[in-house]
Amino acid sequence: MKPATTKHPNSFEVLAVTAGPDPDAERLYILTETERINKLIDNFRKPTMWSRLAKGATGKPKLEELKHYRHKLASYRNTIDRYDQAMADGLIPFRIVIANTGQQRDFDIKIRVHIQDGDLHLAKTLPQRPLRVDSAVQHVMEPSTIDLSTHFVRSDMRIGRRSLAARFSELDSGADADLLNQTVFVQLSDDTWMDYELSSQLGGTVRGTIDV
Repeated sequence: MKPATTKHPNSFEVLAVTAGPDPDAERLYILTETERINKLIDNFRKPTMWSRLAKGATGKPKLEELKHYRHKLASYRNTIDRYDQAMADGLIPFRIVIANTGQQRDFDIKIRVHIQDGDLHLAKTLPQRPLRVDSAVQHVMEPSTIDLSTHFVRSDMRIGRRSLAARFSELDSGADADLLNQTVFVQLSDDTWMDYELSSQLGGTVRGTIDV
């Protein structure tokens, strides 16, 4: 699904953007992680000072933990392959982002998005990398919501089979925020499109479409 924008007369933009991990990047990560873990496992089989210390040291991964993590990496590879195939078949993870591109803070912003000729898969979630067994920084898959407004509150979030909705208490000029605090999946067809209705205190109510 290509990013698409539709402009609100009161200087809002409604964007549909794809989300989630890149399958090829994840396969490369799995390959390099597996190679790294294999080297650590090999060290346990050699009479090195490191392996003797690792067996008794707290905070160091043990041999069974490394093997278990390697197994999880192999399972994650299968998950990524299925995820990649699902996207090829039209099941796309996406987010709706609302941006205030005007000069004024606006209030009581209500947004509803309708999916036409496409279905939302509410139980579908993004693939998550297995937690590493060492102290390395964990990778976060789920995109973070960008809330720049100090008093921003998201409420009245609703997800149906063919609609999404939420209310923002306010949105500063130059700020943007995800419609929802999660990524959702839509099954696309050649005829799928989206429309939306947006109302705010300063701008009234407008309707528009979003190309997908």
